[in-house]
Amino acid sequence: GWPPGPPPPASKGSGCVKAIAISAAIGVVLVVLLVVAIAFLGRTVRTGTADASDYDLTGPECSVNDVLGPQASGRITNTSGDRQAFEVEVRFRSRTDGTVISDNIDVVDALDDGETADWKVTSLKDPPADGQVDCEVTDVRYTRLGG
Repeated sequence: GWPPGPPPPASKGSGCVKAIAISAAIGVVLVVLLVVAIAFLGRTVRTGTADASDYDLTGPECSVNDVLGPQASGRITNTSGDRQAFEVEVRFRSRTDGTVISDNIDVVDALDDGETADWKVTSLKDPPADGQVDCEVTDVRYTRLGG
């Protein structure tokens, strides 16, 4: 028998061209999806300090948990007319001397218009020795966080 001949020449380049074309097509699709997502979110989701007319807030009820430290709780009702998530920020202070213990937030999942949810802010800090704590809501913000 004859010795086997050289292998047939490999077709160079066509695999790379296909990979580049596929990558480019995927890139175009991703860019289009990104633009649509930004346009959609930009219209329907607000961020920043919430307008006082867009929520009703109860609380804060201040307490001290033996493990978690000072806590504040309440309820928030979405009155914005749109589905919206909120952040409630609370400042904890010593009732005795007014020293700031901490500022902490709770993220409230997106609520439909008119829907109410409980919120609870935990400081994870040691309370003052006398256990006397005051808390106040310092800010309510719109947020994109929360499902």
